[in-house]
Order: sequence, then C-alpha cells, then structure tokens
Amino acid sequence: MSGSVFRQLDLPFLPPPVRPIIGYLRLYSQPMVSAQHIPYEDAMFDTIFCISVLEHLSPADQLASLREFHRTLKPDGLLVLTFDYPTVDLARFEADAEEAGYRFPGSTDWTRPEDAITSELWGRLYRFRAVLQKLQSDS
Repeated sequence: MSGSVFRQLDLPFLPPPVRPIIGYLRLYSQPMVSAQHIPYEDAMFDTIFCISVLEHLSPADQLASLREFHRTLKPDGLLVLTFDYPTVDLARFEADAEEAGYRFPGSTDWTRPEDAITSELWGRLYRFRAVLQKLQSDS
C-alpha cells in the first residue's frame, strides 16, 4: 500500500513481565485512512468492522463511509458496526444503509430494550450494534 500512513505500535509503559511480547507487538502496524477513501481494491474484504466511528462523522460523511465500505466488500460481504445514539439518527442510518446498498439480514427491531446499556458521561448515550449485508449490484 504505497502512500499509506502507518503508525508503529510503541508501548514503553508496559510492566516488565509483559515486555517480552513487545517484539511481537512491534510487528503490528495499523493503517490510518479516511473511511470515505479507503486505499484498497474493490471487493477485497469479506467483513469490515466499523467500531465507534460513525458518531464522529457528519451525516454526509456517514453515508460516504457506508458507500466506501460497500465498494471494498466482496459480494454478500458483511459490515459489522457499533455507534452511539442518539448521536447517530437511527431513521437516517436505516435510509443511508439502504441507499448505500445494504440490507439487515434477519429481522430488525428498532425498539430500545428497557435494560439497554447506557452512559451518562456525555449525556445519555446508548450503544447501537448491527450487522449489514452487502446487496448484489444490478450491474
């Protein structure tokens, strides 16, 4: 991946008993890319994980990201994601997912459970989790 930016994992703060694994960890690098412009080929991945990202994007960038994930997923590929709501509007998300070419496999229930896990740290936020499946294109 020429031109990609990589961040080398550096963990000098680890306690001595854990330090022997640092050599293995240094082999790990993580590409840092825009979710709207992923530097991978079309239909490259079986599954993409998008964990706690969408709530940090504008609605337009959320849709652009869903489209880019769709481009890089193989036919019938899966997009596994989580995000906070009400930070992300669920009705808009559902419409964007359909517009970007996904379906929810199985049944979908938009009712928040009474025992849903929530956080008061930044206001009342709930965690939304979903698996979307890439629809076959008509082309």
